[in-house]
Parts: sequence; structure tokens; C-alpha cells
Amino acid sequence: MNKPNLFIIGAMKSGTTSLHHYLSFHPALFMSEPKEPGLFKTDSYSEQEFNEYMSLFDGATEAHQYRGEGSTDYAKIPQYSNVAQRLKAFSPDAKIIYVMRHPLKRTVSHYWHTRRPQVTDGQTKNMLDAVNSFPGYLSFSDYPMQIKPYQELFGAENIHILLFEELISQPEQELLKVFKFLGVSEDFDFSVVKDQLNARPEKVMSATGKGILHKLSYSKAWDILSRIIPKGLKTKLRNVAIKEVDPKSQDQYRDEVARQNHDYYCDIIERTGKMIGRDLSQIWKM
Repeated sequence: MNKPNLFIIGAMKSGTTSLHHYLSFHPALFMSEPKEPGLFKTDSYSEQEFNEYMSLFDGATEAHQYRGEGSTDYAKIPQYSNVAQRLKAFSPDAKIIYVMRHPLKRTVSHYWHTRRPQVTDGQTKNMLDAVNSFPGYLSFSDYPMQIKPYQELFGAENIHILLFEELISQPEQELLKVFKFLGVSEDFDFSVVKDQLNARPEKVMSATGKGILHKLSYSKAWDILSRIIPKGLKTKLRNVAIKEVDPKSQDQYRDEVARQNHDYYCDIIERTGKMIGRDLSQIWKM
């Protein structure tokens, strides 16, 4: 009864956290906590990990028509492959939700996400070098490529696609579309729909230098050393390991990412529009 049958698969940095949060207030939907367990991104999970995953839905009752989670790792080809096949084998009648945003803006938001000190391999490269060194910054924005395996396996009727821009600007309308897609009551307390969650904060913190001290502060060696280091010194070391970053410092690199990949993004916008039957050229201007 508690097997999940609703998956918000991405795209990363496209409002999935906000959507997951909003859906958690619907009486017919039970959404996992944490939001992104990511069990099926590979096939190497253990029996214990599977049991722990299933326990996330222990609180679901007969009133919950859907048990859902929101792992954006499920739409990160080529970093993770065959995820759609694993989800289909696990929950063949599941519903899939995919959120997309302007592909360049998704790339930029992805970059700032990796600069966060909470990310243990915190990005320290400038935006252009980062994009050129990791293909996911671009490929995760190729929405037709990411959603194609799900369309082939689950069928278009079991997949709901929405735009980040519309979810943020008109959340009530977009949520009503989701409820209609799921076949659940549209009677909902929209007062819970407030600010966007997991957005980039005005004050951006990042690892200093090449991030060596920051990585050390999250290592096993640090766990051992921290037992003998005075609390005050630990705090000072952590403060030295991170610094505030001016978002404007990356403007020139962002512009260069846009210039170098202009045709790539325009192609994504065109193919995505054809996929959903809409002209996105005005919503996603380059």
C-alpha cells in the first residue's frame, strides 16, 4: 500500500522543491521527507537501503492516493542512466512530473547550487570553466533528452510537464493542472503556497581558494581531529574555509557561457516547444 507511485523527476533547479512542498499539503498526497532519497539513480542499492527508502512512506494511509518523492537525480542523463527503466520495473503505474525552466537560467542556477558550502565538493571554478569541465551543466538542461525514456516507458498520458516560470508566477493555476492530472480533489488551501523554496540566497557563501580546507572540514580526518580541537578553534577554521561571493563577479562568465552555447540553448528551446506543443521563444528568450 505504501509503495511510491508519484515521482517528481526534475529538472534540477527548476522549482521541484517548491512543488514537492506544495503537494505535501494535499490530503490525497503523501510526499517523502527528505524530498530526494534518490534510491533508483543507480542499481547498486542494498536491501537495507531499499528498506530504509520504503520506510519513508510508512506514514501513508488509505486516504493517500499517491505516495511521492522528488529526486532530480532521476533526470540527469548521462550522469545516471536507465533510471526510467528501474522506476518502471518498481512502480509500473506511477505518475511522473517534470518541471523545466529557461535552459540557460537552469545552468546558471545549477552553478550557484554547486558553490554552496553545504556541497562537500563545493565548486570553486568560475562559471565558464565549471560549465566546460562538467557536461551536466548543459545536458541536464536538454529536457527532451531527459524526458524521452519516461515518455517511451510510461506513456505521455502518465507524464505531466510544467514550466518553472509559470509555477512561480501563477502557482494556483499550475497546481490545479497537477491535481487534474492526478485525478485528485481540486479543493485545496492555497494559502500554503508562498515563497519559492531552495532559491539562491542574496548572500552567497562559497569555499575559499581551491576548497581544500572546506573539503577537509567534511572529511573523516576532520571527524577524528574535531574530537580534540577546541570548539572555538573549530568555528574559526570553518569560517576561514568559506567566504561570501558577489554574484555579479560571475556575470562576465555567464555571458560567455551564453555566447558559446547560444545555438545549443536555442535548439533545446525549439525542441522542447515542439515536444509540448507550445512556442517557447517568448517565454525563454535568448
